[in-house]
Amino acid sequence: MKQELLKKYYDIIASLARKYLSKNKDIKIIWVTWSVGKTSCRMIVAETLQKLNKNKTIYTSPKNFNSELWLSLSILKIEKYSPSVIILLKTLFIAFYKAIFSKPDYDVLVLEYGIDHKWDMDYLLKIAEPNISIFTKLDKVHSAYFNSLDEIWDEKFKLLQNTKNTVFINKLEEYICDKSKNLKNNLEVIFYWKEEEHYKNYNIIKNIKNNIEASFEVILDDEIIKVNTNLIWKENIAYIALALNIAKNLWYQVENNIIIDYKLQAWRFSIFEGIKGSVLVDSSYNASPLSMKKMIENTYNLKNQIFKNHKIMLVLWDMRELWEFSENEHKMLASSIISVADKVITVWPEMQDFLIKELRMCNFSGEIFTFLKSNKAGEKVLEILEEDSENKYLVLFKWSQNTIFMEESIKPVLKNYNDESELCRQSVDWMIKKKRFFGE
Repeated sequence: MKQELLKKYYDIIASLARKYLSKNKDIKIIWVTWSVGKTSCRMIVAETLQKLNKNKTIYTSPKNFNSELWLSLSILKIEKYSPSVIILLKTLFIAFYKAIFSKPDYDVLVLEYGIDHKWDMDYLLKIAEPNISIFTKLDKVHSAYFNSLDEIWDEKFKLLQNTKNTVFINKLEEYICDKSKNLKNNLEVIFYWKEEEHYKNYNIIKNIKNNIEASFEVILDDEIIKVNTNLIWKENIAYIALALNIAKNLWYQVENNIIIDYKLQAWRFSIFEGIKGSVLVDSSYNASPLSMKKMIENTYNLKNQIFKNHKIMLVLWDMRELWEFSENEHKMLASSIISVADKVITVWPEMQDFLIKELRMCNFSGEIFTFLKSNKAGEKVLEILEEDSENKYLVLFKWSQNTIFMEESIKPVLKNYNDESELCRQSVDWMIKKKRFFGE
């Protein structure tokens, strides 16, 4: 009964979102989808377009709203929601008011689409159809209700088939590239991501303020666009290059030299100063096998380019929502770690049962520690940094969720107390839940 009522509620909010969006036929809609990198891509595209064209209003939700109800809330620019009766009624009132008495104040709307079941995409497409769609990277997360990659593709394919103008597809994703041959003929298909074809001369440095930044060049047809930015990971660089291609697609003016400082969600790819000269890489929001491997690789590259004298410590939690792929994917992670890390600290059983056993079978020479709660892992990181006075560490914290709270393992080793506010889940409500979870 409860689920039926919620479904009806979602349908009402969806119809109000459609009505609201229909009041401005000139809005350009950009959709981002697939398994990995959706949120980072979405926010980079939105921020880039806004910085390039001050005369247009670009909107994307600051929240991770990407399915059913959340997509409608993104269209309506409703950014606060929690599943309580009072909030449900308040949200319904705001949605009704906006749909009847106001109209969208944005020129470009950047949305994120996530699906978990067959027919989810049909539901989302009834709310809005895109002018431009973007495919990021395929991975095995969120696969519980699909029998194969082909089934996932068939559902995602509906988005491309209903795109009005242009599709941007990750050129490194061979599976998608092959399947994209079946797209309708009148749809423009543009491939992105590949280094030396879309961007080149990537370099990361410490600037005069001791902040880390990246410089690179984007290739737009016959033009070379020089870019400096505070985002340093290669995945983000590829999305910036993509965003500049989209800007050109929308006829935005792109200058030859661009400086862009982004304000993405801090806990995805942030760097903090730690105690005892350590450097902390906070990627504690989420993870998939692909993103886990890429962040380990990124951390290793960061060491080689800037922090050459630092040792690498990896603080990792179980990768979830992998279902029957879980054991194999945790074991395969060992190959990314064995020649990179000096110390590995894991949290929760699957890392212990699969990854650690695999590392030991491969004769991993570094130290391994494992815990069932992230606060205990944080205490171990603190102990190592305080006791090992001969070495400095580059520490990667990867993966969290609302039943593990890996971000709490970062707090004990932050050099600046104020940086705690930049970690995920720091609201009063979350802190109350964490105290109960950790038994404090």
